[in-house]
Amino acid sequence: MSNPAPEYDPAHPWGGNSRNAAVDVNEQYTGYEADYIFVTIMAFLVWLIIPGIGLLYGGLAQRKSSLALVFQSLAVAGMVTFQWMFWGYSLAYSRTAGPYIGNLVNFGMMEVQAAPSPGSAVVPEIAFCLYQMLFCAVTVQILIGGSFERGRILPSLVFGFCWATIVYCPLACWTWNANGWLYNLPSLDYAGGGPVHVASGWAALAYALVLGKRKHKGEQSHGKPHNVTLVFLGTVLIWFGWFGFNGGSALNGSVRALYAAFNTNTAASTGVLGWITVDYIRTRGRFSVVGACEGAIAGLVGITPAAGYVQVWPAALIGFLTAAVCALMQDVNKWLRIDEGLYVFKLHGIGGMIGSFLTGIFADSAISALDGSTVAEGAWNGNGVQVGLQLVDIVSISAYSFVMSCVLLLILKFTPFMHLRVSEEVEMNGLDLDQFFDEQIGDSEWVRFEGEKITHGVPQPQGHANSEPTSGEGSIDQEAVRTNTPGNMAQLDTLDIIVLVALLVGTVAYFTKGTYWAVQKDPYASAFANGSAAKAGKSRNILEKMDETGKNCVVFYGSQTGTAEDYASRLAKEGSSRFGLKTMTADLEEYDYENLDQFPEDKVAGFVLATYGEGEPTDNAVEFYEFISSDDVSFSEKSSDESPLGTLQYVAFGLGNNTYEHYNSMVRNVTKFFDKLGAKRIGTAGEGDDGAGTMEEDFLAWKEPMWSALASAMSLEEREAVYEPVFEVTEKPDMDPEDDTVYLGEPNKNHLEGHSKGPYNAHNPYIAPISESRELFNDKTRNCLHMEIDISGSNLSYQTGDHVAVWPTNAGKEVDRFLDILNLTDKRNMVVGVKGMDATSKVPFPSPTTYDAVVRYHMEICAPVSRQFVSQLAQFSPTDSIKAEMVKIGNDKDLFSETVAEKNYNIAQFLHYMSAGQKWDRIPFSIFIESLHKIQPRYYSISSSSLVQKNKISITAVVESVEKPGAPHVVKGVTTNYLLALKQKQHGDPHPDPHGLNYAITGPRNKYDGIHVPVHVRHSNFKLPSDPAKPIIMVGPGTGVAPFRGFVQERAQLAKNGESVGKTMLFFGCRNQTDDFLYKEEWEQYTADLAGQFDLVTAFSRADPSQKVYVQHRMKEKAAEINSLLEQKAYFYVCGDAANMAREVNEILAGIISEKRGVSKAKGEEVVKGMRASGQYQEDVWS
Repeated sequence: MSNPAPEYDPAHPWGGNSRNAAVDVNEQYTGYEADYIFVTIMAFLVWLIIPGIGLLYGGLAQRKSSLALVFQSLAVAGMVTFQWMFWGYSLAYSRTAGPYIGNLVNFGMMEVQAAPSPGSAVVPEIAFCLYQMLFCAVTVQILIGGSFERGRILPSLVFGFCWATIVYCPLACWTWNANGWLYNLPSLDYAGGGPVHVASGWAALAYALVLGKRKHKGEQSHGKPHNVTLVFLGTVLIWFGWFGFNGGSALNGSVRALYAAFNTNTAASTGVLGWITVDYIRTRGRFSVVGACEGAIAGLVGITPAAGYVQVWPAALIGFLTAAVCALMQDVNKWLRIDEGLYVFKLHGIGGMIGSFLTGIFADSAISALDGSTVAEGAWNGNGVQVGLQLVDIVSISAYSFVMSCVLLLILKFTPFMHLRVSEEVEMNGLDLDQFFDEQIGDSEWVRFEGEKITHGVPQPQGHANSEPTSGEGSIDQEAVRTNTPGNMAQLDTLDIIVLVALLVGTVAYFTKGTYWAVQKDPYASAFANGSAAKAGKSRNILEKMDETGKNCVVFYGSQTGTAEDYASRLAKEGSSRFGLKTMTADLEEYDYENLDQFPEDKVAGFVLATYGEGEPTDNAVEFYEFISSDDVSFSEKSSDESPLGTLQYVAFGLGNNTYEHYNSMVRNVTKFFDKLGAKRIGTAGEGDDGAGTMEEDFLAWKEPMWSALASAMSLEEREAVYEPVFEVTEKPDMDPEDDTVYLGEPNKNHLEGHSKGPYNAHNPYIAPISESRELFNDKTRNCLHMEIDISGSNLSYQTGDHVAVWPTNAGKEVDRFLDILNLTDKRNMVVGVKGMDATSKVPFPSPTTYDAVVRYHMEICAPVSRQFVSQLAQFSPTDSIKAEMVKIGNDKDLFSETVAEKNYNIAQFLHYMSAGQKWDRIPFSIFIESLHKIQPRYYSISSSSLVQKNKISITAVVESVEKPGAPHVVKGVTTNYLLALKQKQHGDPHPDPHGLNYAITGPRNKYDGIHVPVHVRHSNFKLPSDPAKPIIMVGPGTGVAPFRGFVQERAQLAKNGESVGKTMLFFGCRNQTDDFLYKEEWEQYTADLAGQFDLVTAFSRADPSQKVYVQHRMKEKAAEINSLLEQKAYFYVCGDAANMAREVNEILAGIISEKRGVSKAKGEEVVKGMRASGQYQEDVWS
């Protein structure tokens, strides 16, 4: 070249000799024009990556939310341009920067003109600034994927601006500024493996974590790309743009730049090969377009830090390995228990870490020397220290990006009016419809009549389970994994090792398991399984499990509260005892389903499936249902295209509630899908109806013809049913019950050892103090409790509308009765060990324990007696005459109803009645462990606002007392009387003993002393609209008003805070104004606080003896106002009895719409149905 490379002159930082326009600042670059033109063109190529990512993300999303992702690519480009010009460039590349961040010497683009750039003397600073600005924009665009399908656009841009400032700029300074600490370490990062990929991957993970999982129940398109063509086009633009990303990072037009471009194409190509190879092996001969695209991107990510440092064959290896490992990480969302739907962390976070690590191995100084640079060698060339330096780079960038991203997001999350996440209504209907005015967007249809717009989207789950009579853990949305190949693929045996290697970079162990954010099973939840069960391994292949354990019958269950699981256990036991089947039960979420096509014809499967909420699968059945209902469901290579499940013989029983619209939809839909896939159903699919109270009899009526059909199909011979214990109970007289290894009611090992810690959930309760309790009724014959549960100091939190679970204990009176009739009173404190008889049996509580602890804390001994259990116990009767009577009752539905059901007997009362007090000491204790439900937490709607009292949970509960004419016993609510005893103690009663029930309120080993109660929180979809200005209508008679107290409390607080609050109408019903008018004084205060925006409409059923008035009547009287509010898009809420009140409210609302809008009744019903689908009509009901 004719001239030496220009040098930076601090006396003229703008790049010229003066600010005189006549001075030619281009002269200094004479002979170097090709270099800076090359870099400028490379910048233009990098710009293509931004819309490429937008198209990629838009294609992967559901159609109803794709526009938001495409739009964000342009919005991000605009926002980052401003940030970079404002101070971003200065914070990253100022020449006088410190080791961690730059200063503001170039604030507002000051002195950023023609001077030789900090990165290369042959590139003017303005060109260098443009090139690096686009790197920042690409990085922010990548991480925005963490908000996939539920993040609001404006907050995402605010976060992007803050993140670029606080995270990206410091990382760029660390890595590429001559003063940066990583630059001088030195770590090797040619084009952004750390600041771009690793940082954006961890930031996207943080984004998904803070936002929480998407709502998608019942949505068949969830997790599937809506437009593979867009995915392909986006990938092509990204690939093309990456030539500029890596090729331009040489910051000159040298051979090294061309070498980097060649390596870029090589790694992307081998990345495609690596990914499709894994797909081909995993799916046994099938490919995926989306998988190929992700392979290309993974290869590009892996080569980014290495492109200008390595030879071509190591580049090929880097691309292949990065893509293959990323492909094998398909279950990373499941492992981390998050919903990061675009897999930004997998592709960019993990891929970037792999690329950086491999750079430390394969770096070759001969490549960097192609433009005269000198860098360290990699381990392959004798410099093993470089691998350690790369790990320092990876760990520091990962930790800084993740922690700072979490901090920023949490600040934004709790910033008023920011609202990181869209409302559930918007999420269900699609982000596009809410945030854009473009026509023909999303999947929603617009139905218009009389000026009303209704969107028909995916139903939003509401309310309580409609399928199982015992309250249980609530619906927690399951992870939706976007599958790149048909079906959900089986995991390979080497995955654990691959995960360990990929995350060797020093990520803290709890990050890899979601310890501090996921709702997890307690670490000791399975510690009480028997020894053989613990050794049985963790295979998810049900056929392998059955072969290992010698089983020929498996009964799967989808259960929310344990009832379906109980029925599955009963089927399995009966199949074994009556027909000699080798049976086992199986939790649907613990196994894979791709090999169901290999299910042998000489074996049989049972499916006991509860329906949850509005036609949804239970939590543990979500993945199974999504798999079997998929349009492109894929099994192994052995399956027939026409009838892949042709060898599967199965029986099915469903648990539902006819008060819900989608009655027993799970069993109906699953049998429909099975029939379509060629499976052979034996007998009819049974349906139990909890709404009608006939669940047990429906089950018994179904199973007898089912067994007959199954015996015929499998050539089984029925034999006399002989009890075969599932559990072995061993008495340990030498053990002291006070030994610190004996469980006396503690739910797990942490509680036993006295250092219980979170997360607190359905497997691990928090022992919470009760800070306040009071009586709400003036009626001395009844009790209604208000309690304040203090959750400060725990990791528990709640949102207005959630549920709190109270873990009850059985009353001492009933425990004594139970132990007495079994002649175990003298042995109540005997230590016993319990273990399963085979590898598939799970003990439902920890041991060693005592008879008293099992009965008091773990068994549902106060539940009604089932007819089948009567038949089972007959063989253990004290006398032959009692046995004959037991057999007769067990076989006669009417006699059972008259003798047992109508008299409200629990099991101990019934046995005492049958034997006139004679002891039943021949009954093995194991049969009660097998046949009685595990005592379940009881759920109560939280009656407080988290905005008003975030550390205290209010509950409102009527103390249950059920009497039947002619029944010798009054059924006392187990949990509510337990709470009443706690209330009595708090108010000074030294011996709280409601109704003589005698609760052990101090808990095992007095660990609940000081008025404590075990609780956890279940999150609900029963929520206020995100916009407080929207009107709401609430219908809540009796304690159904509980969540509405929280709703109104929150709106009153918002009004005090100066926010605009919409009309708030509450229909409340009770007996009269004096006895049971709940929170009467509070409603008066809220009326004043809301200044005319709150209307309380009361209905007193017993105020006038001649006429009972219910909330339904008041609704008719207020029909015009209700319709007017609905036309203003009011949300409508119902809480209370599902069987009568809620159903009638639904009908009346449809009638109001029909009458006031002049449309047919059918049209009114259609409107209400549309309201339900869009989340405008919500229920929190029970039967």
